[in-house]
Amino acid sequence: NKLIRFYPGATGLKTGYTDTAGHCLAASALRDGVEYIAVVLHCASSQERFESAKALLSFAFANYTLVPCLPDEVLPPVPVKMGKSDFVQPVWEGETKALIRREKAGSIEKTVELAESVEAPVEPGEVLGRVTLRLEGETVCTLPLVAAAGAERLGYWDIFARLLGCLF
Repeated sequence: NKLIRFYPGATGLKTGYTDTAGHCLAASALRDGVEYIAVVLHCASSQERFESAKALLSFAFANYTLVPCLPDEVLPPVPVKMGKSDFVQPVWEGETKALIRREKAGSIEKTVELAESVEAPVEPGEVLGRVTLRLEGETVCTLPLVAAAGAERLGYWDIFARLLGCLF
């Protein structure tokens, strides 16, 4: 694969030729943490398939970028009702970047929705809210915010001990 030597960031894949499909190429390249795959079929020559793949990859790198989906602010802990822990800390879960057109990167709107409180028991990984990225009114990415740790429910003795602690 000639792209490996001559295209910056090329990582490989496969070339091929058949009478029906002509010269074909599946090429991949990685730059700045983003990897693209270009597939070209039915090219007249080997040189044409490499040039077509380079054009597709260069277009992707020039026109698209990764935008972080993470909230811009520190996430506040969520109060737990009837829990042995008073709060649980939300953390993000899943992919933390979204692919968008480069010229629209400044137009991204992020909204954070968190539960005002949750009732115990809370399991680790339980959904507490979400971060939503919108671009021109359309949702680009939704990232769940989940409990980093669990919170057990207070038992009768725990409630009694807290009541005694408040009285004395």
